[in-house]
Amino acid sequence: MDEFGIVSFSVPLRWSAEIKEPKFLQLLHRQAPTTLRAVWSAIPKTDREHLSKLLRRVFTGATVVNALVPIRGSNGTTDLLVRGRVSGEGQHRLIEGVLADISSETSSMRSHEVASRDRATLAVQELNHRVRNIMSVVTALITLSGRYAEDVEDFSRATLGRIQALNVAYSNTGIDPINPHLLRQTVDLRTLAEGVLAPFAYSRASLSLSSAPLYLSPGQASAVGLILYELGSNAAEHGALRSQGGRVCVDWQNQGPRFEITWRERGGPQEEAFVDGFGISIIKLFCRNYLNGEATWDHKDGALTVSLRGFEN
Repeated sequence: MDEFGIVSFSVPLRWSAEIKEPKFLQLLHRQAPTTLRAVWSAIPKTDREHLSKLLRRVFTGATVVNALVPIRGSNGTTDLLVRGRVSGEGQHRLIEGVLADISSETSSMRSHEVASRDRATLAVQELNHRVRNIMSVVTALITLSGRYAEDVEDFSRATLGRIQALNVAYSNTGIDPINPHLLRQTVDLRTLAEGVLAPFAYSRASLSLSSAPLYLSPGQASAVGLILYELGSNAAEHGALRSQGGRVCVDWQNQGPRFEITWRERGGPQEEAFVDGFGISIIKLFCRNYLNGEATWDHKDGALTVSLRGFEN
């Protein structure tokens, strides 16, 4: 079994018993014969408590030994898998079996454990950050919704719609359902826009979205999602999405650390300009506080253009 790194052994079951077999000594990081007591001393103190329970059972009559034994040496610690049986009686008891160095396997397992703990820590930190962020956003929503709502029914309808826009943003972050070991920390703007604006579009022809890649942090995604919701809602009530003849085009582009999102409406009744109320307030607030940027809009010649500028996180 040498080719598999497995070494057989037979040692008297007493502290003073000598270990002389060369391959056994090599696994123990020893060049000269040693004793069981010396081997025990080479085991890290943190592991001795667990192993001492096993030793007590062996010295008091147990006949089976299965243990992972870490041994300190000049080149680090070696993890030995020990499997054996105890035979004989009194002073003539022997422990016989095999042992193998499985350090590479245990090292890989520890690396995976560390990586898993790191991912779990990151997930908890990210969750805490997102909870604080969403509580801040919801507080702002309720405050502004209450200020501009005409009655309780209007407040309830508007707030639920805006919370649904937040849900679209947050459902595209967190654990990736396709790769559960991955934590999604960015949101694809096109996916976000499709989800938020879907309730307002008469058909695919009435809504055109850019295909340029642009990824937002969860906080930015919540802000942009709410802004797009307000623009979509306004377009459905007063603008291009009120009838089948209207059309909305949403473009975006990166400009270094900056990005710009442009909303353009063409066609439709265009009875009035963008309603000055909650919609404009939330666009201004979230562009400033969450995108570190600004919003501008222009309404002329029967068309509305809104430009959102921000900085990538």
